[in-house]
Amino acid sequence: MIFFLFLLVITRVYAPFDQSLALIAEMFMSEVSARRITEIYDTPAAGGADDFNPDGHDIVFENVGFAYDNEQVLNGVSFTAKEGEVTALVGPSGSGKSTCARLAARLWDTTEGSIKVGGVDINTVDPETLLSDYAMVFQDVVLFDDTVMKNIRLGRHGATDEEVRAAAKAANCDEFVNKLPDGYNMLTRRCMRTSSPSYSTTFPRRVKRSTACASLCAATRPFIWVRTRRRAMKTSKQSA
Repeated sequence: MIFFLFLLVITRVYAPFDQSLALIAEMFMSEVSARRITEIYDTPAAGGADDFNPDGHDIVFENVGFAYDNEQVLNGVSFTAKEGEVTALVGPSGSGKSTCARLAARLWDTTEGSIKVGGVDINTVDPETLLSDYAMVFQDVVLFDDTVMKNIRLGRHGATDEEVRAAAKAANCDEFVNKLPDGYNMLTRRCMRTSSPSYSTTFPRRVKRSTACASLCAATRPFIWVRTRRRAMKTSKQSA
């Protein structure tokens, strides 16, 4: 009886200490999460004008420099990507090719120099306004756990089913999607080839290609690039 009472008392005494240790661990974890959230809130939001009316669509880098924290990645980069032409950035991994593509779309802001589209400094344009006129093929393509139809429609909100199918056909994916068990209504977590119509539905005037096309199969890559060039040329003539 005495031994039982001893165990009961020990359990009652130990339980609060155990709960306290667990709460202390949670407090440390919460502190880390709160610090990360604070960093996000403290990050200045990019702004700019809501109107974007460039004179042409050449992308011009003028002595562009960029640094991650204190590490300089780009220094004095200058080139012009002509409208309606193919501009290739060639270099080894880590040389800044993808960085240039992201800077051109103002996913980041330059630390030095300027980037202009049709004579307009992109740092003066609101990122949302700018990105509505851009299309990019990223290296890592991740689709939402939803239907193929809805994943493609993310490229242009409000696109009809017919427009989605037309975009898929332009990206040479219509035949592939139709062979799926549920076609465009099939749920998918990740599918490289069905990602390409997402940017076809944006009808961009400027097309930037990162090394992402290397992740497309050899049979699909030429079709994607040819279709994209045709779309860019067509929209360029319409804007002229």
